[in-house]
Amino acid sequence: MGDPARILVVDDEENVALTLGEVLKREGYHVHIAASPSEANALISKEEFDVALVDLRLGTSNGIDIIKTL
Repeated sequence: MGDPARILVVDDEENVALTLGEVLKREGYHVHIAASPSEANALISKEEFDVALVDLRLGTSNGIDIIKTL
């Protein structure tokens, strides 16, 4: 079997992001969590992701902008 999928979780609600991240890690995925668009963009510039789970409302920002960057 190949390497585990790399998943980016972007959510400004810490409990949601951490819970989702933990569930995915237990399933064997390689997970990165970002709490803001700037954190997400920093991670995107360093690594490629197979899947991104992005909250649509990130404070005053829009999760769609992160999807466009990906």
